[in-house]
Amino acid sequence: MGYATSAPERMLSATPLIVRCCGLSGWTSKYFAIRRAYAIGRAPAAAARPAPRRPRGAAGRMLERGRRPAAPPARHPTGRDTREAAMSTNPDPHLAMVRPVTPRTPEGCEDCLRLGSPWVHLRLCLVCGRVGCCDSSPMRHARAHATDTGHAVVRSFERGEDWRWCFVHEALV
Repeated sequence: MGYATSAPERMLSATPLIVRCCGLSGWTSKYFAIRRAYAIGRAPAAAARPAPRRPRGAAGRMLERGRRPAAPPARHPTGRDTREAAMSTNPDPHLAMVRPVTPRTPEGCEDCLRLGSPWVHLRLCLVCGRVGCCDSSPMRHARAHATDTGHAVVRSFERGEDWRWCFVHEALV
């Protein structure tokens, strides 16, 4: 290798020596080597990327045939499979307690409004009409109400949602 003529070229030509002497390794040495190659005018060729790995098992075989694997089943916030709960053949015994109700406080969670605390989502008790906050809320008033009174079935009190939940069986009903 010949001598570099300008000061920057001399500095860049010495970088591999600096890297070896100072014990730099990993990305630092690669950085200096690439920087030196660009300064000299010999930019390194782009590294070829390895082919993406296909998934193992049935999903990989389906991709080989040109089909996409089915999406995983939808999950309820509790982590249970919603299809499993929806396809249940045994009706929940707590559904006998459900009756037509009107919300006592349609503007929000009854206890959170009194305490001035925030809530995330609202639940309506289908036995007495009490509005409580969900399990993601800090106070979890809907669950506390179900535990205290035995009113197990609630429905979502959010616009666009139409589902019922049994706190005793931890399942959609």
